Amino acid sequence: MINIKRIISLCTLLCISSVYAVSDYQGKLRSAFDNKFISIVDGQNKYCFKGASGKLKSINNIGKCKSLDSVYLTNKGSICIETDNIACKVVQISIAGKYYWGKDKKSSINVFDNLDRMINGSGDILKKKRLLEEYTGKYIAIEKDNATLCFKKKNNKFKVIKNIGSCKPVKSVYLDSKSDKLCIDVSPTECKNIYVTASGHKWGEYGNTVRVYNELSHLDKVSESKKLSKVKSTVKNKHIAQDDDSNSKSDGSYWGKKYYDKAYKYYKKKDYNNAYKWAKKSADKGYDKGYFGLGLAFEKGYGVEKKDKKEALKWYLKAAEMGHTSSQFRAGLLLMFDDGAEAEKWFTKAADKGHITAQNNLGYMYGKGMGSSMWGDSKKAYKYYLMAAEQGSGVAQYNVCVFHYNGSGGAIKSNKIAKEWCQKAVDGGYGKAQSLLQRLD
Repeated sequence: MINIKRIISLCTLLCISSVYAVSDYQGKLRSAFDNKFISIVDGQNKYCFKGASGKLKSINNIGKCKSLDSVYLTNKGSICIETDNIACKVVQISIAGKYYWGKDKKSSINVFDNLDRMINGSGDILKKKRLLEEYTGKYIAIEKDNATLCFKKKNNKFKVIKNIGSCKPVKSVYLDSKSDKLCIDVSPTECKNIYVTASGHKWGEYGNTVRVYNELSHLDKVSESKKLSKVKSTVKNKHIAQDDDSNSKSDGSYWGKKYYDKAYKYYKKKDYNNAYKWAKKSADKGYDKGYFGLGLAFEKGYGVEKKDKKEALKWYLKAAEMGHTSSQFRAGLLLMFDDGAEAEKWFTKAADKGHITAQNNLGYMYGKGMGSSMWGDSKKAYKYYLMAAEQGSGVAQYNVCVFHYNGSGGAIKSNKIAKEWCQKAVDGGYGKAQSLLQRLD
């Protein structure tokens, strides 16, 4: 005779075990996503959200992220995304530890430590061998804090460049013998990996922009323009106040910089309340970077009650009109989908000074007809993509490859030239160029 009680007990135990397994899997996902920024790339769409307090919160109006109504994790370990309809797919984890959205593993889930890395792409570390090949015969400038560090890669050594424009004196530059890190002696010596991102190269994972030039004259031109802007600022503010209490308007540049430097130190420590406080004091002195700091605070919600795009744009425009490159770029970014012609104006100013992402965005806008011409301008699109490609941007190199493959935008139709650019994109970590490269082969 069958023992009914044993069967009931066994079924109960199996059910409890099944529920526990699902719950445990969901718990692991919540833990993996907690305080992280996550993006799902599904075909042409990119969905962005953040893990916070065991929940998923959607992030809209950031970079190329598609707007979401809501996002949540089900008890069965599926992520559900609500847009016009609801799409729920189970989270798959590969042997390599990578996350995928759906059993077909076509949609990747990327996890980042901070918002900036999610927007710009975390990037892979540029290995020593590839780094040496990439930079040989090139002039390199790294934008670190408020300084520009300049050097040249010749043969197997890095040579410091001095007395060029606004380049800060550097004692030495070298590759660490035991790692892939690039070390720069700026008292003290800092050693960081070079990261390959969607917009180019970064020195350190938190993003000191690396700019690469083919000729010294190109570096000198960009650096000299910065030097001239500083000279104009000095001439405008010849009087430097002797103390903090002076009411003279002419001391604005001096104390504005002092206050901004304090704000930046607090920002690096993620003490956003104090960062905002000192950025405000800097802005009150009429200092361009102080305006930029306030713009960033309102755009990101750092040290203020809530994000305010309109207020952020106001401060960015103040700095942009004074020639501040990053503010010109961020103003363009905020205007990009609201006022294409105005965004084009500010992107152009930043792009012409070497801002790589502004160059990419202009290429995209001219290609899509988002700026002053609703029909687009393929020649200008090619022009700005080429500018960014020459600085090492993978997405730009891929687009230049496409232009030469199609023979559009004034580019020579040439599979050979197209292949060279696609190869550079792939070598730099931009995987999307792989399929076209294979066709060209």
